[in-house]
Amino acid sequence: MKKNSTSYCKILSVSILALFIVMYALSSLVYLTISAEAVDLSSRDTTETFYPIQDAYVNEDDPDVNYGSLTYLWVTQAPNKRMYIQFDFSSIPPGSVITSATLQLYQYNYEGSGDRIYDIYLVNNSWNEETITWNSLLGTTSRDVLASSAIVNTSEGWKTWNVTFDVNACVNNISLPDHPYHGWMIKDHYEETSDYQGRQSASKDIPPQIQNLTPKLEVIFDIDNELPIVTIASPENGTIFTEPQITVSGNATDNVGIVESGFTHECSEGSSSIGGQFNNSILYWEFEWNFTLYDGWNKITIYAKDAAGNSGNDSINITYIVNLPPIISDENPVNDSTCVVRPPLELNATIEDPNGDFMDVYIKWKNHDGEWVTLETYNGVGNGTYNFIPPTENDWIWGNTTYVWSVNATDGTSWTNETYEYATSGSRYDVSNNDLVNFQDAGLVWIHRTSEVDYDGLYDVNGDGQVNFQDAGLTWINRD
Repeated sequence: MKKNSTSYCKILSVSILALFIVMYALSSLVYLTISAEAVDLSSRDTTETFYPIQDAYVNEDDPDVNYGSLTYLWVTQAPNKRMYIQFDFSSIPPGSVITSATLQLYQYNYEGSGDRIYDIYLVNNSWNEETITWNSLLGTTSRDVLASSAIVNTSEGWKTWNVTFDVNACVNNISLPDHPYHGWMIKDHYEETSDYQGRQSASKDIPPQIQNLTPKLEVIFDIDNELPIVTIASPENGTIFTEPQITVSGNATDNVGIVESGFTHECSEGSSSIGGQFNNSILYWEFEWNFTLYDGWNKITIYAKDAAGNSGNDSINITYIVNLPPIISDENPVNDSTCVVRPPLELNATIEDPNGDFMDVYIKWKNHDGEWVTLETYNGVGNGTYNFIPPTENDWIWGNTTYVWSVNATDGTSWTNETYEYATSGSRYDVSNNDLVNFQDAGLVWIHRTSEVDYDGLYDVNGDGQVNFQDAGLTWINRD
């Protein structure tokens, strides 16, 4: 008899060794590309038969007795006897598609009458056929992962159980909930009933002349050449970004399980690739990675590889445009100009958006009360020169006065604001704006006296909020 063998499948947890958080930036206005490349494996249908590396049964009535060296195996109830059996099918290439896997036992004896339902379970701890007993396995048999059930009658012959799922999971290292492969246990579905029933099968230790009756596991499988399917769900191909930070998300699926994934990031600055392997194969995997884009075109490719070496990928081409604010130049009057005519012919400036975006443009001035007032608005305009023509009214004809005005432009994302000043020509007392300060100016101020006339900064030359003889007097005193 053989000593306890090493189990041939590792726990199939879904932890990921090292998934990568180093991303870059990409984008270009092209089209969505889904492509894949498979290793050169020709598809074939293969049937292999495996024989036990160990088998035994345990007896609840003799809980410390080992039955691992007998030529037969029992499954009974009242008293309860359970069968344990393990195979080595590690020769099946990882990535194979398991079409079917059938556990077969040759039944040659029975006790009791009628059909029985026998359940087969995965064993979640290692065991040794030379030492296994009922008591040694207490708490070690999973009742949560039922592999298969079969109706077993009283006739002699082969009895079978479907264990395709378990074999596929072990070959392809797909997660079985907390249970590695240590073989199977077979028990009566109705163990707790008192009516004695039992079935006896040949073990692996039957005499050589009837070795053809030994338990066996028959597996039919194909070498996998089906490519993993990778789908980038977000962002859409051809998206234009004005911010560099993006998240790429999607999923990958495979018929036998994904064992590796990664990405390639290409842009005008070069390219970078990162990949990593999983602890276990994953049939369906959702990904979400962060990238930092470079200015201009970026191409991001996500790939997934299965155990057979087949590789599939999905790519997106996206664009990152560094958003630059509008540029304001060539103001008129030039900032800090002096001796500007009253009023100036126009206030204007040239506005350009480096990204070619449409803009909203506002021309404003700070009035004589110190408040900002919008003079002109242009909505949804392109690059060009935009102006405001001041009226020839008294607000704009003050002599020897500093005027403050501004141009504000936005492309919907960024603002540019420029503020300018200019000083007018002439005298503060030249209220008639004829470049002379004389009796006409004093007369105009005097005419506009009286409380019935609203406050008027042009005639209120002393700035006390009233237009009266004092203003007229000041104007006359300052005559040419």
